[in-house]
Amino acid sequence: MAKIVVVGCGFVGSTVAYSILQRGLARELILVDTDALRRDQRSVWPVSVPLSGQYGLEGLSLSLPCVLGRGGALRVLEPSLPDGDRRSLEASAAVLRAALASAA
Repeated sequence: MAKIVVVGCGFVGSTVAYSILQRGLARELILVDTDALRRDQRSVWPVSVPLSGQYGLEGLSLSLPCVLGRGGALRVLEPSLPDGDRRSLEASAAVLRAALASAA
């Protein structure tokens, strides 16, 4: 089952999202409000970004909460994580590093 992103939360985007959920076509559905970006509302969204020291990680991209605005990802947030979640994040980073190394 897929993760699907629907860009636009107006009538068409909402209708498409509802239809996808009703048919069971996605395990995860994300709606992106483009109007919020145009209005520079600086909303927080999970976004895959290159890491530059967040959680002690660098050299790869992971999805973290970011403040989004007209200029894109304006700031990467680093919420505190329980120890178990921190270990899971580090394990995910290790898997990504291994995949990147084997692809090179």
